[in-house]
Amino acid sequence: MQPEVLDPHRMDSAREVVKASLAEVLAARDRRVEWQKYLLERDGASVLSLTLVSPGSVKDSPERRRLMDRMEAVMAEALGSAGLRVRTRLRFDGVTGPEAVWSVESTAEALKRLVMRVETEKPWGRLLDADVIFSGGNGDPAALSRTNLGGETRRCLVCEEDAGACIRLRRHDPRTVEELAERLIQQFAESP
Repeated sequence: MQPEVLDPHRMDSAREVVKASLAEVLAARDRRVEWQKYLLERDGASVLSLTLVSPGSVKDSPERRRLMDRMEAVMAEALGSAGLRVRTRLRFDGVTGPEAVWSVESTAEALKRLVMRVETEKPWGRLLDADVIFSGGNGDPAALSRTNLGGETRRCLVCEEDAGACIRLRRHDPRTVEELAERLIQQFAESP
């Protein structure tokens, strides 16, 4: 059965910025996981899940959607250049931010390496959260991490240290992280 689509429509660019509640963020994550499972089962291909690193309660805005448009275009071009075929391409925009879920004819390892290259080469790469999902040993969805392939952990937007450690240890004032992310989103949404 196909998962539910709650808000598949694009936002009017004049719409006010709305804060997402924790319940909405968690529901969006659960919905994204259902789409990932569905595409894994239906297409039998690796799944690429794209979201933005957007700390704080504001997850959606015209700038965030433009940046996701750019990220999707670059990712599609990189996949095409590598000879990888996208079987299904879904995009959801709503209060919890733009997100895309694609199934790609590729091994999970090859897809993750390509994604890591894009994240490293593009100036906005640190704002891209690109997960590669594959069918694990027991058939359940599993995510392939950067460190599984010898890559570095994601870097903190503020201090360049391991982002996971900064989050766990609460090294930075949340408002500082939100403001920095917002400036970067504005910058990269407007630049060519």
